[in-house]
Amino acid sequence: MAEQSQPDGWYSRVNSSMIQSGNHKNLIVSIAGTLESTDGTIVNVRSVDKGSIPIQVEPDFEFQQGKNVEIIGSVSEQNSVQSFVVRDMGSDFDPEIYNEMIQMQQDPKYAEYFSVPK
Repeated sequence: MAEQSQPDGWYSRVNSSMIQSGNHKNLIVSIAGTLESTDGTIVNVRSVDKGSIPIQVEPDFEFQQGKNVEIIGSVSEQNSVQSFVVRDMGSDFDPEIYNEMIQMQQDPKYAEYFSVPK
């Protein structure tokens, strides 16, 4: 399989089903969801489409179950994500609306608004 590339500073907003599709391997992505559990090195995040995504984190990661976050990271060959940045999304974050936005971004009808910069 040919290695995918992406423009510097640009990354897709994705949900768990998009990660599982395998179309984002070796790319940087943004995932929003809720922290569910951890073993100290892997955090399971409940994505906005209600699927679970394993996220590889640094040992000093401060886990708070139920916290809404955005994670920027690289998708591995095993469809897990190595986190680079974790941002708090706040307690009023609405995962259903965010997932609708992700689906709109994928709709060809709106491609001119959400296309990859050239």
